[in-house]
Amino acid sequence: MKETVLAMRKQKVATQEYGKLGNVQIGLLHWKTRTVQGVLALVFTLIVSIVFLAIGDDLSVVEQVGLVLPRWNPLSLEAVKDPNGAAAENGRLALLVQDYFPDHQRITKIGDVEISETTSPDLQWEDDDSPVVEGKPSDSVPPGDPNGLKTTIWVQFPYVRENETELLMGAFRANGSEECHYVRTKTGRIVGLPSFEEAEDLVRLQAGPVHEFQIVSIGDDNVPRCQGGDYYETDLSGPTWKSRPPIMDHHNGTYTVRVQMDPRFAGVFELKVILLFSNFHGLHFHPHRWARVEEVAKFRVEFTVPKDPGSSVPPLPLPKCERKDFVEKKYWSGRWTREQFTPDCEYSRFGRWICVNETLQCQEPWCEGTVGSLESNGWVYSAHCAFKIFKTTEAWKCLDKKWLFFWGDSNHIDTIRNLLNFVLGFNHSVKFLDRRMDQTFYAPGSNNQTSVRITSMFNGHSNVTMNYEGLYSIHNKEFADQCKSYFTGDTAPDFMFMNSGLHDGVFWRDMEKFVIDGVDYTADYWTNIWDNMKARRPDLLYRTTVTTGGNARNQSFNPQKMEWMNHLILDKFTRLNLNRFQIIDGFDYTYPWHYDHLTNDGVHYGRPPAKSKWAGGNMGHRYFVDIMLVHMLLNAIC
Repeated sequence: MKETVLAMRKQKVATQEYGKLGNVQIGLLHWKTRTVQGVLALVFTLIVSIVFLAIGDDLSVVEQVGLVLPRWNPLSLEAVKDPNGAAAENGRLALLVQDYFPDHQRITKIGDVEISETTSPDLQWEDDDSPVVEGKPSDSVPPGDPNGLKTTIWVQFPYVRENETELLMGAFRANGSEECHYVRTKTGRIVGLPSFEEAEDLVRLQAGPVHEFQIVSIGDDNVPRCQGGDYYETDLSGPTWKSRPPIMDHHNGTYTVRVQMDPRFAGVFELKVILLFSNFHGLHFHPHRWARVEEVAKFRVEFTVPKDPGSSVPPLPLPKCERKDFVEKKYWSGRWTREQFTPDCEYSRFGRWICVNETLQCQEPWCEGTVGSLESNGWVYSAHCAFKIFKTTEAWKCLDKKWLFFWGDSNHIDTIRNLLNFVLGFNHSVKFLDRRMDQTFYAPGSNNQTSVRITSMFNGHSNVTMNYEGLYSIHNKEFADQCKSYFTGDTAPDFMFMNSGLHDGVFWRDMEKFVIDGVDYTADYWTNIWDNMKARRPDLLYRTTVTTGGNARNQSFNPQKMEWMNHLILDKFTRLNLNRFQIIDGFDYTYPWHYDHLTNDGVHYGRPPAKSKWAGGNMGHRYFVDIMLVHMLLNAIC
């Protein structure tokens, strides 16, 4: 085995040489200037583009001269179930048999190849230090054990205690520093799950506990990768449940995924893992050339409840959301659930999806209020707490005489319009809102006695008619002064909702520049304004950028880049130690819906109802994801 692996390592020469060439090209693309300066720069950029078009992302030129072996198909379901069978058909992948991936053990080596434990000590699962609420102790439980973690703690996203920016940028800078980094990830190997049931094509896990499995990235040389930076999408879904199992990158080519199912939803679900980008390629300026979008695994999981009551885990507790719940967690790991719905529901002639009675009440503990008002066919989102669905009277009681200031992308405009039409009783009379607006809205039927002032400052570009500047927009003095003008008087907004990301993904060619001239500059700009206000500083709420969906998954604002930018921005603002600073994880609550265009056009989740052809070619679209956000915002400020 050792000799075979060493021989396989020698095959990396061609890929290494290509990697050096690729570094030059990428360096040219990450041109240090923000604007094209002169004809010479235009010609130079054109030449680089032609080279990329000629070579592409598939190593075809190198393959044509016989320097590397042909590609192999990604591991199929059969390869996951039977590594000695389907894997053997892929030539050298026959080496990656189950003997080298022992179940229920954290992977430290494959055959004679050591896998270093390089996970930063600052990177941990959020609940590692949390007490066990109920049930048996969860210490030293083997990953994937059906009788695993005996706890009623919800699975959480891995977090960094401190210095997250340094950790992320350090990993990014280290990419390419060693020979093995130049091997591109071809696929991933799923290990650590119990064996598949005979003739049933499914894995059985106990509902309630948190279960772990690992992904081992396999390079184009069919050897386990030595570096992290691969972006795997994970999806656990069924007719009544949709969630993103959180994943931790150990920065050594292995990844840990955690899955969990509440016992109240025990049943059969589909678990899917997709390799979207390899080797940090989603962070590139032109990432679509490097997108993989390869299904690494897709299989059914049956979550069961033990017949013996003494062996079962009680339903997981889900308290009602309070304002503190928007302060204590930067990154969420929630789920969409539903208990009552209408199969094969059709949209109305106005493009609305009224599939259940609008007075249908939430089922405890998933939410409070009327889930029917979301027009979601029963779907509702919950995270580490359950959200209240506000009635019109309750929302107006909270917002009366308040001033809401929105600074972010055009998703904010959708949210404002949906707040007015779906919650505040304007009955879809608000058809259009400008990207930049400052307007007072009066409650219908209140004789102008009840009102809310709403200001929107679109930050996608300093020129309101254009796009793709993001945080760089406030480098424009006119736009920066316009934003500042709302905070210099005797009165100021009560609440400020912030966001950026989609336009940044297209603008910034260099992640280092994004941190310095984008994130740091923005934080300094706003703290200077807040520190010099006459009036009370507004309560701040940052909504992370949505997960771009469908055909946008491989573009410049792809999920890997958006999640990365979300983390860099949040790390900076949380370091400011601001009082009354809250977070809503827009990335997590949109993630389960980003695989197609059912609920989004790629970048928007709240477009108004319409009986018309939608992105992807379907008639009509679902808009409830953003309506859910409206109620989440109200939970945070009311």
